[in-house]
Amino acid sequence: MGRIGRGQLTASGGVFFMTTTFVDFKPLLLNDSYYRLIIDSLDFMQRRGDFTLIAYSIMPTHLHLVLQISEEKNISTSCVISKSTPRSFRIRKKLENDGHHRIVESLRLPPGSRQVFKVWMDRFDDLLITNEETLRTKVEYIHQNPVRAGLVEKDIDWPYSSARNYHLNDHSLVEASLVEAKWVSEASDVNI
Repeated sequence: MGRIGRGQLTASGGVFFMTTTFVDFKPLLLNDSYYRLIIDSLDFMQRRGDFTLIAYSIMPTHLHLVLQISEEKNISTSCVISKSTPRSFRIRKKLENDGHHRIVESLRLPPGSRQVFKVWMDRFDDLLITNEETLRTKVEYIHQNPVRAGLVEKDIDWPYSSARNYHLNDHSLVEASLVEAKWVSEASDVNI
């Protein structure tokens, strides 16, 4: 579900800009090995056919994606899959194994909750992209995110972004590129 008053998108396919955040904006990605957990997850889901990754930026507290969702999938399903329990468990377990016990305890939920730990915020922001101009604007926004955050001076210096895919033709982490978009118009039967 989108965080800004949007309902679950149930239409199949489409190009989406989405943002998902770690609970309370905690910086849970502490070094390269943590970022790799997210990258491996994106790569796995893309290879499985859930989506085509157009652009990404993985930040310490959140991640931005532009996805061409497969015809059989929808954005809600893809986001739930990407934030699934096994992936959340891997992040939490890595924090635990690396001795970050205070961070792990900060993820613990009160007794009686449905789950014991919470890594991701429940909801995510999403925007159905319906034209080339919006697509290019969102890709640029994603690539500039690490620069705006003061993490690097140039977008290609952030190793966890598709800026490197676009500007350096570096697909060593995960494949990402502009695709022949299958636009879904805003006036279509998308359930918003």
